[in-house]
Amino acid sequence: MSDKPESESTKDAAGRVLAAFLIYDLTETLLPLTKVSVECPHAKALLKDAIDGLRSVVSAGTLPYHLVYRSVHQRHFDKILTAERIRSLKSVNYGEDPSDEVRSEAYRIAQARMREFFNSEEGMQAYRDRVVDDLDNSLCHMDVAVGASELLVQTLISTWSVFESAARAFIISWVNADPARAKPLLDSNELKTYFGKQVVGLEVISDFGFNLSASMGDVLFLNKRLDNLGVVRAILGAFFNDEDIRNGLGEVIWMLNQRRHLFVHRRGIVDAEYISRTGDSVALGERLPLRSDDVASYISAVQTAVVAIAVAVDRSSA
Repeated sequence: MSDKPESESTKDAAGRVLAAFLIYDLTETLLPLTKVSVECPHAKALLKDAIDGLRSVVSAGTLPYHLVYRSVHQRHFDKILTAERIRSLKSVNYGEDPSDEVRSEAYRIAQARMREFFNSEEGMQAYRDRVVDDLDNSLCHMDVAVGASELLVQTLISTWSVFESAARAFIISWVNADPARAKPLLDSNELKTYFGKQVVGLEVISDFGFNLSASMGDVLFLNKRLDNLGVVRAILGAFFNDEDIRNGLGEVIWMLNQRRHLFVHRRGIVDAEYISRTGDSVALGERLPLRSDDVASYISAVQTAVVAIAVAVDRSSA
């Protein structure tokens, strides 16, 4: 039974649910990545990791929705099956247990009725309303509301991790394929602070068998993080004069990077630096509110950015 006033509309409840829980179509996001992995053989292996990463992130982020959906489905099926089992008793002699054939027939009829209901307009609307009601009702409990908020935060952080991991893999493999590609990075004024004075120790060279012809990227980025979007932009800009990459690493990815930093380092508590950088109208000292729409836009942006990088890598490798 719902804890909400019955006068509240499903539309109002849906608004709260969509703000608090990630409900996302992963297939639509993975399709461009899968398509590019087929069309761009030089980037196929790297794209697989990005696809697996996004699949894991979305699967975890949408878990509350899927659990409630399965619960609604199972409850309705149990209701239909119980009714069919009761009806099947008409063919059973008093005092006897139903035979396996009778039980199987009741189950078969219940499955057919379930499919018919699910595929009907009435059924689709009933499913929608019940899922919304269950999710919205769960938000009345503080532990669920807090947990849902934290899950969005962790999904945001993991979404950035997928991008950072993909970008790092692309960049290192690109330099490994041709050691000369390290030169524009080391010559870049934007990256002088990042790389500093490069001194490669004998021990490091020894670890790579005294041959850096296929390991320059590994050496160059040894113990160096790529969690700053400005650095990633500068590196990819030194490699590729590509408008799609510049657009892919645009405002949405930048905001993801800023918010990820805030949540990782300050648990989302807004400070003056964050406000100065982003212009967000959030009160100083307050925890940054996060909606599922924000997270969904970041997932889509990561997909777009990874596709742009993969296409550029493949085009330049051909």
